[in-house]
Amino acid sequence: MAKGRRRQAQEDAAPGSRALGTEAADDDAGDTAGSDDEADENPSGRLGDAVTYAGVLLALAVVLGSLLLAMETEDPAWTAFEMWSRLNGIQSELTCMQAQDQDGARYTIAARDLVAESPVLRVPRAAILAASDAHNVSGTQGLSAQLAGHIRRLADHELAPGNATFSTSRRMVLAVLLMWHRRVGATRPTRWSAYATLLPERVPGLPRNLDASTLAILQGTSALKMAEARTRRFKEEFRHLRHGFKSVCKAKPWFEEHDYVWARDMVDSRSFMLSLGDQAVEVAMVPFADLADHANENCALSHHMDENGDFVATSRCAFAKGDLVHNWYGEWGNSALMSQWGFALDFNPFDSMAFFGRFLDTWVVDRVMFEFVNQGGCNCCGFTHGGMGMQDFMALCSDVETDDGRTERRSPWPPFMQNEVWADRVKFRRMLKETMGIYRERFEQHGADFVTWWLELDPKERKRCFMMPKEELRVQFNSTYDFQTAYQVVLCSVLEQVENFPSTGYKNDGGTDCEVFLETHLGTKRGAWTVADAYVNTDEGCDMFFGMLMQLGGDHLLPKRPTESRKQAAQAKRSVEEAGKDLDQKVSADDDDDDDEGEEEAEEEEDADRKKSTDSGTQSFRGDRRLVRVLIFRYFADMAWTRFKRAVLDNQETSSTPEEEGKLAPSASESASACDAAPDASSPEKKTT
Repeated sequence: MAKGRRRQAQEDAAPGSRALGTEAADDDAGDTAGSDDEADENPSGRLGDAVTYAGVLLALAVVLGSLLLAMETEDPAWTAFEMWSRLNGIQSELTCMQAQDQDGARYTIAARDLVAESPVLRVPRAAILAASDAHNVSGTQGLSAQLAGHIRRLADHELAPGNATFSTSRRMVLAVLLMWHRRVGATRPTRWSAYATLLPERVPGLPRNLDASTLAILQGTSALKMAEARTRRFKEEFRHLRHGFKSVCKAKPWFEEHDYVWARDMVDSRSFMLSLGDQAVEVAMVPFADLADHANENCALSHHMDENGDFVATSRCAFAKGDLVHNWYGEWGNSALMSQWGFALDFNPFDSMAFFGRFLDTWVVDRVMFEFVNQGGCNCCGFTHGGMGMQDFMALCSDVETDDGRTERRSPWPPFMQNEVWADRVKFRRMLKETMGIYRERFEQHGADFVTWWLELDPKERKRCFMMPKEELRVQFNSTYDFQTAYQVVLCSVLEQVENFPSTGYKNDGGTDCEVFLETHLGTKRGAWTVADAYVNTDEGCDMFFGMLMQLGGDHLLPKRPTESRKQAAQAKRSVEEAGKDLDQKVSADDDDDDDEGEEEAEEEEDADRKKSTDSGTQSFRGDRRLVRVLIFRYFADMAWTRFKRAVLDNQETSSTPEEEGKLAPSASESASACDAAPDASSPEKKTT
């Protein structure tokens, strides 16, 4: 798809556009009008005076016509913004141009010849609008006291540490500020109305703004699904905000859904992630800097915050006067570019416009990055990690393999985002490990009785234990575990990946035979997680079910995979990711894992072998998928235990003989070995573990 923002040559630009800091050309007619001819003392001088007066009138007419023409052709919004920029100390070596089409998109060119590594734009902190400015007078200047008070209370609530009502707090507050300055600025000037008025009426290329024929091209793509999810979220935020501002709006329909959706589109498509003052990361609107279009090229502008807190944009290459100057929005695939900015690139090295049948790890990386940045940065972490970084967190996760650690270090995610994800990964594992004793105690005390009861149970009754609503885990992620924004998006993305795992072509994730068996038989049906019939009506399925029950209370939350299995899985992952956009190419997922643990092999040889087959550069979410399956199986196990307790334990006599008490399930160490061993469906002993 062609790029959304249309480019026009400099000669097609709107008249009156000029570089910030340049002056209008002198008018020769003004000098003519200002000239003072001396009167001729000759009697015939009256005729000369008449000619002179006629010339003056003609010159005045020319000047007046020029002024009227300038008033008609000059862009009032740009003129007001230019004056506002000068007053706020914005310095630029760029010229803003406007395309001559129905959208009137603005773009930037070099106002003069620019040398490489030279500053081309400086925006003082006072001219940058951030969500935290809702607490400052400068952020609400020009708004009524009542309205400013409501905005401050909204910011107090949404930006409070640990509060994640919508997980979009910063962008939501920033959008409210921008929206009200535009609304109020239509009748009277405010601190930011000149900037808000300059912004376009819409983002033309967003899917919601496309006609039916163009929209049909995007059907089935991740771009359309992302865009639809954004629109739904904006509408939820609007309903939440409209209730809070009801007393301000009163009977006036000042605050409509399209107003807020417009503001959210502006924030999502034009904001920067900056370090401002005490805030680690802020979502901020930087006037003039947001006029440059995106390009994946080495000469795009780079930016930083200097020691004075000013935003400084630097040219990486030399530009001639009139050359287009681009910004760089980040390593976005066309899915994210299309759903958030409304355009796609013909040649995009980060392209991931994937159909939703693939669900590869590259899709998870792209989606998490898009959602996290779209939702407004990093909140304070509820898990106390004492300033630890990603490397420290990875060391606490014993199931993280060497090749996974290597690809994590090449992640496109910013460091603060990686640290937040890994902090919650450690937190998740610790919370699950704390409850492993419950499952161990159950099986040690009542394992033999449970096995007997299960084998006597009708397969249809067994199947009823394997039903979990699909939304159950999302509810747990938001309530029970209270994860931060980034890891919530990771887990929700991984849930979709697990549901569609067969279509990825990846090798099995499980570290034991019983875990792999669950993985291959797990699926969804009618809005619920369930298992295939072979899991409940075959001897092998029962053996694997008992093995997973013992693994829940075993020595390790996620047992390590054998070395050979790691190699095969890594090779499969690399093959699938190299397949790119070919949706028909699949990698077989045969189940020929070697049972040898391989933990005694030399680490150097293991690393070398894995590096040959894993260097795809994409971080892995294998551990997250395994944790999700563990949670699903725990739900199944709890359902089965509840039915067993009601059917057997509640009806048992309170007293029992020592011989009966000795009928216990194997120990935890025996459980692990029984789980790892290849099952023999023909062996009758296997039925009772």
